[in-house]
Amino acid sequence: MISRILCGIIATIFAWIAPVIAANPASENKQIISGDCNVVVNIVNGEAPNIQPTYCTNLSAIKGMADAVTKIARFLEVTNPTEVKLSTAQMEMWAVDAEEYLTLTLSNVSKLPAEKLRIQLLEPVRPGEKSSRGLAFTPSQAISKSTLSRLSVPAQGEIKIPVAPLSELLKLSKNKFPNDYEFMGSGTSPNIPDEVKEKFAHKHHLANNYFLNASTSSVGIEIKYDTIFDGNVSLFTGIYLYFGKISPTQKIVPFDHNRPGNSPS
Repeated sequence: MISRILCGIIATIFAWIAPVIAANPASENKQIISGDCNVVVNIVNGEAPNIQPTYCTNLSAIKGMADAVTKIARFLEVTNPTEVKLSTAQMEMWAVDAEEYLTLTLSNVSKLPAEKLRIQLLEPVRPGEKSSRGLAFTPSQAISKSTLSRLSVPAQGEIKIPVAPLSELLKLSKNKFPNDYEFMGSGTSPNIPDEVKEKFAHKHHLANNYFLNASTSSVGIEIKYDTIFDGNVSLFTGIYLYFGKISPTQKIVPFDHNRPGNSPS
């Protein structure tokens, strides 16, 4: 009975991974042999075969089969890493919230889903501390607690998550800049993007000939998720808040000797 189960497991794993192997031209022939148990996957012209379980009669092969299953799982995990990236971090208005929320766009660039997604915003490390402190913000009403507890990012898909209200982010940064600095926007780069500067200038009805003083504040973020292989992945990165002061450039008028009052005395 155990031998039948293990052979069935091997066949099931290969049946599941066959499309992945087919998508990889370098992996055209895969074979697992353990005692008199033989499961072969041959990819012909990019098409995966329909694999039928092969039952074992030799019980001495069971340990080898179990090892083979472990190696298969490890091979699949190494050759198909689950990778999630932070694509954008922008202020967005959600229908049920009273103010804009810092909204993260997470992109899954792999062919496997990222499960049990968890996000934690972090303070910059203070002098004398070895690790960052977690930051707590008022949650958005757009996503329920039960939904947050089971978030996932589908294979080669993306998801948007509101993580912090604008007012609380401003309180966090209020003592870092002069009082006349305004919030310009947010992003994933410490360098303020040109589109953020242009949008800020447009807000002040300035298209050209302006002077901009700007600075950046940062918030750490830890993104955790599980893989289908029961692995755990942690991604540490930064989110940046942009602040600045803008003013029109003084236009220099050339001296006109012919203008009344401008003639030399």
